[in-house]
Amino acid sequence: MDVDADTLSALYGIDAADLEEYICKMPMMSVQATEFFIAKVKDGKLDAVKSALEQRQKDLEEQYLPAQLELVQNYKLVSNGNYILFAVSESAPDAVSAFNTYTK
Repeated sequence: MDVDADTLSALYGIDAADLEEYICKMPMMSVQATEFFIAKVKDGKLDAVKSALEQRQKDLEEQYLPAQLELVQNYKLVSNGNYILFAVSESAPDAVSAFNTYTK
């Protein structure tokens, strides 16, 4: 499902006003750990957004059983300029490759 600004604030601790644009996807039910967040962050806000995403990963570690926990522990968090990617997925390495291709 798409994550709206209120959910982004509640679950990620990120204020949508700190972002120029973003897309965030997560499962409707918390049985699966897969999440993707990609954003263009406003100048001066990258560190705050990165810290919030690191906290989100820690929160996810406390929620999942071993079958999904490995995905959470192998998350990817990368940034290029003002762009940032947070990926919890079996496809996270592919997401990083695509992200790096389009943001460098």
